[in-house]
Amino acid sequence: MADFATIKAKVVLKVQGVTDKLAAAAVFNHEPPIDSVELDPFAVVIASGNENDWVSSNESRRTYAFTVRLFMERKSRGESNAESALTALVDDLLDDFDQDPYLSSTVLISRAVPSRWGYVQGTKEYRYAEIIVIAKTDFSIS
Repeated sequence: MADFATIKAKVVLKVQGVTDKLAAAAVFNHEPPIDSVELDPFAVVIASGNENDWVSSNESRRTYAFTVRLFMERKSRGESNAESALTALVDDLLDDFDQDPYLSSTVLISRAVPSRWGYVQGTKEYRYAEIIVIAKTDFSIS
């Protein structure tokens, strides 16, 4: 029976696992003030939703959602290079989630889906991508 904290820890580990493109220290399990982050690229993993449905009279199926935001600074890389680097990072992360749909036996099934892309302006300009990770688990209520 996994919960928000357990699944979030697995999602953070999965994002930290893309070490050739993203330093493990650049993965935050909370949303820091964007101007305080010195690492590039960096990622943020936050809980973003849940659902609950009955499976039987003593068991429910919970769906947990997490948003993974990936940030790539544009000016230092150049706009085209930042775009290419971010798409490669998203592809690698999607591959990693596809290859471990049970999050190391933590959930019944999970999936990662690209959600939206955009720009964030602070003291630096970032290109960002969001990936929504959805995980399902059964929970005993007896």
